[in-house]
Amino acid sequence: MFSKILLPIDLDALSFSDRALDLALKGSREAGTELHLVTVIPDNGTPVVVACFQQAAIRKATRDAQQRLEQYAKQYLPVGCQATLTVLSGHPAGQLLGHARSIDADLIVMAAHNRSWVDESLLGSTTSKLVDKARCSVVVLRKEPKERVLKSAVSAG
Repeated sequence: MFSKILLPIDLDALSFSDRALDLALKGSREAGTELHLVTVIPDNGTPVVVACFQQAAIRKATRDAQQRLEQYAKQYLPVGCQATLTVLSGHPAGQLLGHARSIDADLIVMAAHNRSWVDESLLGSTTSKLVDKARCSVVVLRKEPKERVLKSAVSAG
């Protein structure tokens, strides 16, 4: 059904990616489906970042992110599952939208961070921007409320 699935990975909050990865893997089991794992690091072109970090430090951050993404894929992707791994730098929403267009993705699967309204109003919501502006379908997975998880655990036990 889907030929190219984009899965944004927040390397600083890997627990948010678990359910999104499971869903993306289910969607990518069909023959010919491509899975694209992408992480975005802070933009090295913004004055704030350039003022705080030297270019060598930014290159090191990019290499570190690539290694962490490779380790994530090795640890969480099933044996034999092929995925394209990409590290981008810049504003997350813009970079993810641009990458989705460049690979002609037909599905983005991502987890919502469920940040506070203060964080979202000051920083904006990457998820909201992707849902609003993506040219393809976007599946957003929210973390289950603790009560539901607790009820499921009690029911299963």
